[in-house]
Amino acid sequence: MRIVTVVLFLAAIGLAFVAGYGLRRSAPSASPYDPEYWPGSEAQIDDAYRRWAVKAGEPVDQVKGMWFPQLMFLPTRNQGIGLSCVKLRIERGAIGGSPVYCYDNDTMKLVAEYSDVE
Repeated sequence: MRIVTVVLFLAAIGLAFVAGYGLRRSAPSASPYDPEYWPGSEAQIDDAYRRWAVKAGEPVDQVKGMWFPQLMFLPTRNQGIGLSCVKLRIERGAIGGSPVYCYDNDTMKLVAEYSDVE
């Protein structure tokens, strides 16, 4: 009786894992890029695409086809300008990391780059 319970439990866990994995691939992005919500971010996104294309050795158009921008704002300790960060997320099912480029908020001054993700 105990063996049957363990087998059924493991089968249920396996089924839940397979179902969750299948749903994850079809789920929409949790935070799609909305240019109206992030005014002035187009130049930062273009700069991030350009920097990643140079590092990856690929044309910018090809990078734009496989990577999607996610934007985030990080306040600074003194509550000054803060940082606008662009994370280039690779399309689902592809292999690779996500480079992050952080700029002074509303400027093109690159403050931090986390692109060692190959």
